[in-house]
Order: sequence, then structure tokens, then C-alpha cells
Amino acid sequence: MLWTATGRYDLEPAPGGLAFVQDLLNTISAGKPREPDLLEYVDGARMWLAQALANWSGETGWPATCRSPAVVSTTGYCATSDTT
Repeated sequence: MLWTATGRYDLEPAPGGLAFVQDLLNTISAGKPREPDLLEYVDGARMWLAQALANWSGETGWPATCRSPAVVSTTGYCATSDTT
């Protein structure tokens, strides 16, 4: 599974669902050359969240559903492909 934020630093992902937390921590702007903050802008944050939730779901077997308005896209659908 490709964890977007972790992969850009060439790090091995943490096991199972912990990889989600690791990927969140790796969204920060860091490294040489400096990588951008993946959560700085709403569109980038939505893209990261959609990928991270899909990865987390694949790792844990739990569905990546979203019910919070914070993770609903501007179209009114969940940031992942799941629209429940």
C-alpha cells in the first residue's frame, strides 16, 4: 500500500492501522529538499485524507466511511469513494 506522506520520505510504513497515524505525522513540511505540507490547503488535505482512509481500511479491514462534515467534499460526498 502506498502511504502518500510516508512514501515521499522513503520510510517503511508502520504495521497495520498505525500506518495511518505515521502518515498523518509525515504530512508536515520537512526534509531536504523541503517537501510541502500536505494539509496546508483544503484540496490537498482532502486528497490526502481520501487516500489515507482507503489505505487504513485496506490495512484494518474496517470500512472507511465518513459522517463528519469535516471529511465531506464540496460535492457533498465522502472524501473516499464510499458515499455512506
